This record gives sequence, structure tokens and C-alpha cells, in this order.
Amino acid sequence: MSSTRQRTTAVPKRKQCGCINHEQFAARRQFHLFAVSGIKRRLSYKKLVVRKLITTRNKYVCSLCLHYSDRNLTSATEGATRSATRRSDTAPLPKDGNDTDEAVELLQEPTETPADNPFPHDRHKTDTTPLTPTTIADEEGEAAEENILSGIRNCKDNLKEIVGMRKWEEFRPEQQRALSDIADLLGSIISRDIFNDSKSQLSSYEVPASVIPWLKERNSMLVNFMTATTCTSLDEDMPAKKANGLAHLVEQTLYVQNLQSVTPFAFQRNVVQYSVTGSKLATNLLGTWEPAGAYTTIQKFINREVDAPKCPAGDVHIAIDNEQKVGKTSGRIMVDSKVPVDVCTTLSYIQSPRPTTLQNNEELKPSKWQIRDTDTLPLLIRDIQQQEANAKEEFRRYREAYIEDTIQRVLKEQKEDEFTGKQQDYVDTALNQQFLNLNNNVCRTCNHVFPISAGLQNCPNCGHNSRQHQHNFDPYHRTSSCVPSKPSSVKVGEPCMVNPNTRATVKQVLTHVREQSKTGEANQRKWTIVCADAVPYLLGTQLQEVVYICTVCSEQVNVDMREAHSNEHSARQPVTFTKMFGDMLFRPGPGHIELNMARTLLKFLWEPLLSRLVKLLGFRTGRAQDVVRNGIDHHRSRQILTSLLEALSCELVVPFVRREIEKKCRPHAKSFMEMVGNDANDPTYMFIWHVAFTLLLSFHLYTEAIRKNNHKRMMAARSAFAPVFYGTHHPRYQQLHAREMLDRVQCPPEISLYMAETESFSKSGRQNAGQGADFVHEETNAFVKSFLPPGRISAEVWKRVCRKADTLQKMKESCRQTAGISNENNPKRHKRFDNEVTMMRREVRGNGLLSMPIITDSQSERSIPKGLSSATLDAELPDMIHKMEENYKQYMSRLAETSKFGGVKMNYVYVTAEDRQLGEQIERKTKAEIKLELSRLIAEFPISCDQTVLSELKDEVRRLKDSDTKSRCVELYHDLKGQLEQVLAECASVDDGSIAPGDEEDENN
Repeated sequence: MSSTRQRTTAVPKRKQCGCINHEQFAARRQFHLFAVSGIKRRLSYKKLVVRKLITTRNKYVCSLCLHYSDRNLTSATEGATRSATRRSDTAPLPKDGNDTDEAVELLQEPTETPADNPFPHDRHKTDTTPLTPTTIADEEGEAAEENILSGIRNCKDNLKEIVGMRKWEEFRPEQQRALSDIADLLGSIISRDIFNDSKSQLSSYEVPASVIPWLKERNSMLVNFMTATTCTSLDEDMPAKKANGLAHLVEQTLYVQNLQSVTPFAFQRNVVQYSVTGSKLATNLLGTWEPAGAYTTIQKFINREVDAPKCPAGDVHIAIDNEQKVGKTSGRIMVDSKVPVDVCTTLSYIQSPRPTTLQNNEELKPSKWQIRDTDTLPLLIRDIQQQEANAKEEFRRYREAYIEDTIQRVLKEQKEDEFTGKQQDYVDTALNQQFLNLNNNVCRTCNHVFPISAGLQNCPNCGHNSRQHQHNFDPYHRTSSCVPSKPSSVKVGEPCMVNPNTRATVKQVLTHVREQSKTGEANQRKWTIVCADAVPYLLGTQLQEVVYICTVCSEQVNVDMREAHSNEHSARQPVTFTKMFGDMLFRPGPGHIELNMARTLLKFLWEPLLSRLVKLLGFRTGRAQDVVRNGIDHHRSRQILTSLLEALSCELVVPFVRREIEKKCRPHAKSFMEMVGNDANDPTYMFIWHVAFTLLLSFHLYTEAIRKNNHKRMMAARSAFAPVFYGTHHPRYQQLHAREMLDRVQCPPEISLYMAETESFSKSGRQNAGQGADFVHEETNAFVKSFLPPGRISAEVWKRVCRKADTLQKMKESCRQTAGISNENNPKRHKRFDNEVTMMRREVRGNGLLSMPIITDSQSERSIPKGLSSATLDAELPDMIHKMEENYKQYMSRLAETSKFGGVKMNYVYVTAEDRQLGEQIERKTKAEIKLELSRLIAEFPISCDQTVLSELKDEVRRLKDSDTKSRCVELYHDLKGQLEQVLAECASVDDGSIAPGDEEDENN
């Protein structure tokens, strides 16, 4: 017989607080229930155990019992005894000039009955009547409400009396405890409201808020207590830093009440910290200290799905550029392993604050006016030459004004030496310091010598600051500003997940741009402007010329296949073709042009000047020098070139200024230009003159014009510097310059004016903070990239972050404003490089490069230009500007004749003799050039040589075909050159009377 056990369902025990006084402490009030196992170390819990209000067997205790664990009330039966004991033990306060009997009675324990007490729900009362569940809400009628209001007013009046009597530290301990009980009571009144407020923040913390309105929406008792404690007032004129601190206090109060809360300003701080550091640890730490959310909270916020951004209405520049995200490797070696890289093309919509609607006019589409054939190109080239001639005249005026400023500055530096009677300046003092092996600073203003100190910036004698300009100094003051007073609008567009480095990918990107900007759609813009760097710009303009769309079948047709495609359609159907990208006007990025101008100058001037100077600037290792030479850091490159311009320009005018002082004449720029044009003949002086006042000055003017959005000065700098691209090996920027100049001279006047007004954009509205659209887009790319998670990311993450970019930017700006950090509209203090310029001038003067502008025939050692390095410079360097301009003319002439860009053999400028030797190697020449060299070698054979051998050599050269390889031509060149050298050697030995090797036998006979 099997026994069965009856199963009964156990009734779950109800979780409840184990405190004896729970009904009195927490009657009819909401509370949190804590497990005893998690709060054993709390002092409040230990107090309950010591006072035997709870046993260690109890598993739960409420928050209110813990909060009032240190109160004197223990049970309802003990209340009367303890209350009477405290009343009898309390002695009256000693009277003085500031105390009253009423104040003494107020600070003692209350003894009123429940009928007299306006707070029947008070948990701290100590009369003998047990606490009842009666609450304020249970009382009816206006009498109860008036009773409450009367009690509050009486309490307020009494507290006002006490506050006016003493400071906190003047109260006795028992009085301080009584006041603390009052504060504790007030805090318990708003505790629940604060908790509910902390929960309500979870639905609104993502929306950027203003500090003052947000504080006014919080509990008024809490905010008023904090404003009174911090001696502040909550009004719109409240300083930003104080308002931020007050908001921080309120946020921390909400956080202590509810550890799960997230408040808007703390969340903003965490988002900005994540964008700056990219650290998961730092984000989680801040989320632990403040109600700022954890790393996962921020990632969910960033990756939350939002709508795709829309292109704004009106005229817009759409800047495109590729952006890379390098992923993390596995950390182990692998066969054929590669670093994971994600590449996409990002878009930015940039608008000038001056609204225009030219892009809604279909008659202004580039396909309507970009007509270039063999008939129109010569006229366009002539217009370009005329425009550049006017621009160069503007550059000459700017150069003359710059030289005049330099002469006056150098003139002020000159002081007559009391012993020698010669003119001296602070550079001579620096040379003497170097000769004595002393490393001291020399003030350029007062010629005072003082030791170098890391913390000493100002001259001890005159107070001149050698490292920073004054706050209101504008480094581009020579050019007037055309920057609008309002900042330009910049919005992030939808990215395209390809790399624009081929025709196929650029076509895909441009199609994406058309879709996002809604170009060509009904009631939308008819054309748009696309700004890019060199590679996408050139590929886009080439696609614009060669890719057409058939109007009948909408098929893409190459320019050479249009006739064949027309034959595929019926003869009854008229077939026309339109340019696929005829609704886009391409503009090269001014920032990338400036960047490549700097890189060209760094490489061109490296051997003559910079290799020595860069070492003295601290770049001593080969890798560090390569970083400078390749222009990796553009800000550093600009600083080096600007300092070099100032140093060379001053040293160039020093001999002239001192000569004029000796002649007791007033030096000025016009007489200096006459001296250079008529008398100066030193190759080194003329080479450095062209370097300083043409190459470096045009780069400086271009930088200045972009910062000021000055179209006239910008074109002057471009026209002066453009031949440098044609004198050095820069085929991309040779074609880029020619294509852009064709657009500028051919576009309608409305577009020409619009382009002149939008050479650069200022995101801050500062009058000297303009940037090219490409550099504005670079900043946007960096901002977007700062919010991407580490490692490789998907296309969806790219898109979500780009879509969220505007919200993140607003959040960052809101965080800056609430923190009281000065915004970008405030002028910054620009750096000055007095010590670096002094070092460069000292090196140039110490090597005697510019000491003699005029040399005589007897000074043959100065017939070849010299530099600061030991490399031998090319003898034709002083004529470099002429050669560069001739190359430019040759390039444009061929373009006018053939309608093709490039294909011109340039006569490049060689910097050193070694460069010329390498450049003239036969292996570097084309087959046509090698054939010309073969003909030249044939012509160099002397008449006395064996004519039969010479005829064979001529026949062998004639037998060369176009199909023969270049290596065959090079081999024949070396054979012919060897035989020529042998024949010339034999002829020389016969002239000397010696016996040629083949004539020994005839001589013996």
C-alpha cells in the first residue's frame, strides 16, 4: 500500500518592515523597502538594532524607519516619559542682547497636543498621544486649510526672528540640533516629490534644456533652499557658471534620491566627455558620480533611429570627402592579415547667411554655359590671361605695401653703435650671444638681453611679449574682411558608403548627392554646387565632360558613342543627349589648395633653407624632419612658412636700409624695388628675393584672403602662385587650376558674384575666421567621427550618427553655454614667433647669404646661389620664376590648341645640382626626347672621324620605329654615347701628339 503525501500550497509571506515603530514613522506614507542583508553596514540600521527597535531576524526595513532611526521616539508608551524627561532637562537659554524668551521656547521640544499642532501627520512629535492614521487629506473644510496656513506662517515668522539674531556658529549645540530637525522635517515633506521628479526626468533628459527654466520647474522649496544657501537669486541675469553650479546641485539631489535617474545637463556633460575622450571607462565613471547615464545609455541615444537629414532650401554648397575608420585587429599574427578599415563619403550642406536662390534658375545650369571646343577655348584662355594679369597687378600692390611695412620695422630696429659708428640691431646682438656660446633671449623691441626661462614671456625691461599678440590684434589686418557678420549654416547630410577615388565610385557619390539634394525634381533646385578636394574634383569634371544620357531610353552613353547609339533608335525618333552631371558646378576646396601650396614650398625650400632651420626648431631625427617636410601638420607648416617669410623679408631689406641711412636718405619700398630691378645681381640674393616676395608672400596672402573671404586678394595670390605648380611636378593641381579658371571666366555674372561672396565660410561669424568649404566639412567629419564606437562599424551606424549630428552639435553647444565657457565668437589671442624669427635671421645673417646684393666680376665665388645647407644649388635657380611662367603659358597654349589637359613636357625647376643630374637622366625622358638626344649625339661627332662608321650609326638611328620599346632607345643612346666618347678621346690624343692605340703598327712601319 503506497502512502501518499498531501501537498499544500504555501501562502507567500508578505514583505513588511520589521521596525516596532513602523506604524508611527511611516503611517499612511509611501516608502521603499530594503533587504536587511544589503544594509547591515548602515549606521541608521545599527541604531535601530542597538535601540532594540528591530531584531537581526527581521529581513526587511523601510526607508522612513531608517531615516528616523536617531529620533528619541521609540514606542507609543515611551513617548510621554521621554518627552517629559526632555522638557524637564531643558534649561532656558541665557539671556543676552540678542535673545528673547520666545526664541528660547521655540528651540525647545514642542509640547502641544494634536489638536493644537497644524501638522497632524508629523512623525517627530513627542506628546503622550499615540500616532493616529489621520492625515491632512482626511480633514474637511476651510478651517483645516486655514489652520495649516496659519501654522506655516507662524513658523516662518519665528524662524525669521531667529535668523536675524545669530549666525549658525553662535547657536548652542542643542539649538543647532533643533534647527536641524526643522530642516529635516522640511526635507521629508518634499522627499516624495523629488523622487517623482527624478523619475520624470527619464523621459526628457535627451532634449537640451535651458538652465533657468529647468530650475524653475523643479521643487520650489528645494531650489529656494539652495539659492539661499549659495547666496544667489534665480533670475535670467544669473551668471552662467553659477546657474550651472546650482543646476548641478539640484541634479545631484535627484540622483541621491533615485540612483536610476538621468538628468539633462549631466547627460549632456557625459555625451560631450565621450566625444572628447572616446573612453568607455570615463563615460561610466561620470555616470556613476552623476545622473549622467552609462556608456550603454549614450550608445542607445546616439544609435536611435531618426529620419534622414534634408538638404535645406536655397543656394547651398555640398561638400564631399571620404572618411576612414580604422578597426581593431585580433592581436595575433595571421597569414595575409590586414587592418580592417571602413571608408565612406560624408556630406555637408553649407549655406551663407545671405540667402539666395540662384540654384532654382534652370538657365544658370552649368550645362547651359560650359561650352568648350576648339573655337571657344582660345577665347577663354585669352580671358584667363587678362584676368590673371589684373590679379597680378593687385598682388604687386600688396607686395609693395608689405615691403614698405617691413622697411619701416627694420628702420626702427637700427641703432648706431657708439664704438664703431655702424648700424646695429637685435640680430647682431643675438649673433654675438651665439659667438660667446650664450643661450639668451634678445628683445626685438629694446635689444635687452635676458636669460631663457620657460615661464618668462615678457621682456623684463620693456614688457614686450615675444609669444603672444594683444587680444585685439588681427594677423590678417592688411586685407579687408568680407565675412558676413552672421555665422554660416552647416548641416550634416546622409553618407554614401563608397570611397570616391575612381570614376565608378565618384559617379555613385554624385548620384547620391543629386538624390539627397533633390536636384532636378519638380519645384526643387535645378542645379547645385559640389565642393571636393583634388581627386573627386578632377574625376567629377571628367565625368561631366564624357558621360551623357539619352533622352529617349535614359541610357548612359559615352561621348564617343553618341552617334552609334543614335543609330540604334528609329530614324523617326529624334535622339538628343544631355550631360549626366550637367546640373552640378564643381569647385575645388580652398583648404586643400592651401595645404598643397604649403607642401610644395616645404619640399622646394628644404635643401636651400629649411633643413638647417628645422633642426634648430627641435626636429632633429629623420622621422621628425620627414613629418615637417611632407606637411603632415598644416598648422605647423603655416607657422614655419610665416616665420620664414618674416625673417627673409627683414634680412632682404637690411642692407638697403643701412645703405640709405649712410646716404642720409629716407628708405621706402619704391627705391628698394628699383635697387632690386636695376642693381642687384647676386644670385643668392635674387633667389631668396623671389622665394620671399613671390612664393612665400603669395602663400601668406592666400591664407589671409581665405580667412577674410576676400575674393580679389584670393585671386591675386592664386595667380602669383599658380606657376609654381607648373614649375614643379604637380600634374593634378596643374589641371585643377586650369579647369577652375575656365569655369570662373565662363560662368554667368550672377554665379560669378555668388562664387566671389562664398570663397570661404565662417561658422562663428568672426571677421578673420573664414575657412574653405572643404575645411568646414573636415571639422564636421571630425565631430561625427568622435561619436563613433571603437572598431569597425556598419553602414547603419555611420548613417545614424550622421543623422544625429545636428542634435549632438546642439547638445555640445548647450553644454558650453551652461558651463559658462566663452564661445567661439570671442576673439582669441594669436601667437607670435619672435624667438623663432630671431633664430632664422641670425642663421641667414651669420652665413652671409644676403649681405651683398650687388657683386662685382671679381667675386666669382658668389656666381652660384648658396643656401644654409651644404648642398650645391642649381645655377639656374635665380631664373626660376621665368621658367615657371613659361611652363604655365605652354600648358595653356596646348589646351587652347588640342582641348586636352596635360601632355606637355615641362621644363621643371631643379633646386640642387644633384636634382638636375637625376632629372636629366636618359631613362627619365620620353622616346621622342631620346630620339632628339640621339640626333644631337650624331651631330657632335667630329668631321675627322671614320665616315663609314658614322653613316652606320645614322642608319641605325633612322631605323628606330615608333613601335620600338623605350629600353631599345635607351640602349642605343648608351652605345652611341660610348662611341662618341671614344672618338673624342682618340682625337684629343692625336692633337697632343700621342699615339692612338690602333696606330701603333703604322707608326712602327
